Amino acid sequence: MQVTWSDEKHSFGIEEIDEQHKELFVLTNSLYAAKDLKLPLERQAAMKTYLKRLYAYAHYHFAAEEELMADSLFPRLEAHAALHEGFKARIKALMDEAKEGGESGLDEVLDFLVNWIVFHIQDEDRKYVGFFREKGIEPRLHAAPGGGTGGRDVLALWQEKHLALEIREIDAQHKELVMILQQANDLLRASIERQRTFLPGILRKLFYYVEFHFSFEEELMSRHGYPGLETHRKLHDGFSAEIRGFLESFRTGDEELPGRIVEYLKDWIVTHILAKDADYKKSVQAGKSA
Repeated sequence: MQVTWSDEKHSFGIEEIDEQHKELFVLTNSLYAAKDLKLPLERQAAMKTYLKRLYAYAHYHFAAEEELMADSLFPRLEAHAALHEGFKARIKALMDEAKEGGESGLDEVLDFLVNWIVFHIQDEDRKYVGFFREKGIEPRLHAAPGGGTGGRDVLALWQEKHLALEIREIDAQHKELVMILQQANDLLRASIERQRTFLPGILRKLFYYVEFHFSFEEELMSRHGYPGLETHRKLHDGFSAEIRGFLESFRTGDEELPGRIVEYLKDWIVTHILAKDADYKKSVQAGKSA
């Protein structure tokens, strides 16, 4: 049974969270579609892809939710985070099984996904939404933790550099990357102590979002026969490695590191979209018009 989004049942009126929940529905339905593929090798490859994408997106979404709850002092944060950890562990186990070529209990797994996602949104997530409303809190998903000013210097890049590729899903994902970068940039206005506390979490959120985005983007390039896919994939791998390196370097206590991270991210995102992603746009457009 695939899942169908209903504003009446599932929407909280928090735009960013609603959009993230919708993406979880899309990913779950993608797994259902993969299950129905007739060729075993094709089915296994699709399952691996969508489980990896679901795993990365769940990390990102849960981190965003927990950030909101922590910043608003939601008293059930620890219990809620434990539910998130349980879900991630289950998906990781499924990923490991898929690597070994296993497909046992697939219907049971998909039923688990549907029941967990729908129940979690309708029951557990409503608890923190109710808390926000009771306390008169207006959640700001991409605000710098601790009440940042929400400067627009990074977001201005979107318009100034004309970053839109006119591919709806990709543009939405690129804009999300810019919003995460804006959050990191806003945090530079905070104290060194607050930067050390919150920037690693923002970097982890960025890491998992790009894992989701890169998977989506590479599948799109493959589907439309983009000849530079393998070269592009190496650029993605290099970016992910840099983010992991930044996280490891945080342990050194380098006070200038946050600024260097933000400048690197600004340069990479703008350069990558303008110089590299624009190349595959031609293949995608040609594929759509064929």
